[in-house]
Amino acid sequence: SSAFYNSTKLSSVTFGDKTNISTGVFYYTEENPNTELKELLFPEGSVFASGAVSYCNSLEKVVFKGDVDISGVSMFTFLPELNTIEFNGTSKIGQNALSGCGKLTNIVFKEATELGTNALTSVGINLTDAMAPIVIPAGSTIGDRAFAGANISSVEFKDETVPVFGESVFAGCPANAVIYVPR
Repeated sequence: SSAFYNSTKLSSVTFGDKTNISTGVFYYTEENPNTELKELLFPEGSVFASGAVSYCNSLEKVVFKGDVDISGVSMFTFLPELNTIEFNGTSKIGQNALSGCGKLTNIVFKEATELGTNALTSVGINLTDAMAPIVIPAGSTIGDRAFAGANISSVEFKDETVPVFGESVFAGCPANAVIYVPR
């Protein structure tokens, strides 16, 4: 926990193989943020605890190489410049996992995902335009308010039949957002 806490100028970290990321490993504060780290790439098999990454004020991109479980509450918080996150395997995304990511523009899901309650709440709210289109792979599950308040342009579900949704999934999203759900 807090392994890199006072390393506010840390600009690069390389994980050679699966890694256990404990609570607050990349934990910084509003008064003492990290201002140099631009990208994090996590190897397949990595394990994450709640609140692992916060106040990395220059972090622009996060990539998960394989399956990932970030179902812990508020996994990534207060990342004001995060604009791209890629999930290259199956993924589980928990409550408020990306809260405070107001400039998140691109979310890429390569395989089925489980979006928990409030998983993507209010992402992209600081963008001038809406987020890039989001494609949800077949076999995904969508929890209550998963996209609530998110500045989405479109979300396309790739299932052949209507997937199961939680309640108020798109509450507070832009009125002109396009949601494509198969019949």
